[in-house]
This record gives sequence, C-alpha cells and structure tokens, in this order.
Amino acid sequence: MDNHPDIVNQRFQNENLIDDLSEEQLQEYNKKKEAYLQNSIERFHRAKKAFDELVEVEDGYCALRIEVEAEEELKKNQMTDAEFDKWFLNETGHANPYNFDIDPATAREVAEVTSTMGGGLDRDGGMWTLANMISEGVKGGTKDVLKLEQGEIKEGLESENKSSRRRRRKR
Repeated sequence: MDNHPDIVNQRFQNENLIDDLSEEQLQEYNKKKEAYLQNSIERFHRAKKAFDELVEVEDGYCALRIEVEAEEELKKNQMTDAEFDKWFLNETGHANPYNFDIDPATAREVAEVTSTMGGGLDRDGGMWTLANMISEGVKGGTKDVLKLEQGEIKEGLESENKSSRRRRRKR
C-alpha cells in the first residue's frame, strides 16, 4: 500500500520543506516528485494486476487464474471411460488397452539389450522393468509376456482403509 497513489500524494502534501527552496531547487524538487509519483503509480498498477490474476481455490489457497481456467477446460474436455474405450478400439483395433502384441524378434532383441546393458535404477517400474519382463518371458518361453487383464474398481474400498488425518511426529 506504500505505492498507492493516494498515500504517495498525501506524503508529499505533508512536507513543509519546500517553503525555503529557491525557484531552481523547487523545479528540481517537482521533477523528482513527479518521477517518484509516476514510478509509485506504475508499481501499484503492476501489483494490482498481479493480485487480480490470483483466484481462490480449495481450502482458501490461491492459484493463478490462467492455470485454474486451463484445468477447468481440461476437465471439461476429458473423455469418459466409455469414450476412451471406443476411441482406443477405433485407433488400435484392440478392445483392451492392456493387451499388447510384440514381435518375437523384437522381444529377443530387447532381451539381448537388457542382458548386455544391465538396466537402470527404476525401482517402481519403468522402461527397464518392462525390458526385464520381456527378457524373462523370452528366457522362459512365455508367449504372452505383456498380457494384462483390466481390473475392476470396488466401490468404497479406497476410502475404507485411509485415515483422513496424518498423525504428527512427536519431538
């Protein structure tokens, strides 16, 4: 609020020092005053514009208006599960998005690269884990290495085992 135009003008009106200034000093003082006022007004308008770009979101937090609008647009254009299944079938010809067919020559090549290079640090899955799965399938002679079944979500199961609050650690 220090840069609000009303406060800055009030600050200059309260000064009684200008009575003792010469004409030249008074002109210099007025130039500096105008520059200071203009700078303060510009800073105030930049701050106001930035403040106007913020909106309140859940739990009293704030976020940029453009990000909230982009997220709402994304939610509005999001596919339902049925729409996705229809799109996936149209694009790939597979009814189940978890069913992949891999060429045996490609599987052998992946197994060779995996045994040669070793692998990465992906503990929680990733490309090296996938390559290791293919390698084990090739070594074991399994035909459908990447065949996964689509599971079902049970109603209410997710919220039953979760605690709504985290316990704080005692010090």
